[in-house]
Amino acid sequence: KSVASSKCAVRWSSHALLAGCCVVQLGTMDRGVVSELSDAALEMLSDPKDLQAQKHLTAELMHHKDMVHLLAVFYVPPAEKEKFVDAWLDAAEEVVKEKGNRVLALRKVATDNSRFYCYGTWDSWAALHEHEESKHHKKLVKFVDSHNIVHFGFPLRKIGHQKE
Repeated sequence: KSVASSKCAVRWSSHALLAGCCVVQLGTMDRGVVSELSDAALEMLSDPKDLQAQKHLTAELMHHKDMVHLLAVFYVPPAEKEKFVDAWLDAAEEVVKEKGNRVLALRKVATDNSRFYCYGTWDSWAALHEHEESKHHKKLVKFVDSHNIVHFGFPLRKIGHQKE
């Protein structure tokens, strides 16, 4: 099922997000191209229930020292817009206090009140993983899941030599 289908809820787990994957709740996985990862690590992710593969992938990613840039996309039902923004702002107050967080921003398309984009930067994969284990992140994910908000995330890659 595609992300656009109305009944297809999408969520990202820390392992799938770190790998550049989008995991659909039905258990299917669409692997993204992430050249920093070994082919073996990505191949091991063909089974999303493979805990050994997840541990291997996480261990491999935790050795990367580069900053991590993340884009999360939220499709919010119109009746949930204000509640979503409030929940996101509550979580953001805590995220910006995290030791490894550099940037956090929520944006929306100017002409569309249902599509929101969250951009964040962390010092490392380990810092992002710590963020995902935080109470405020889990609380926001629980809110999003319980309010029929379709969401998914993508790690972004820096292109060029511009300053971080």
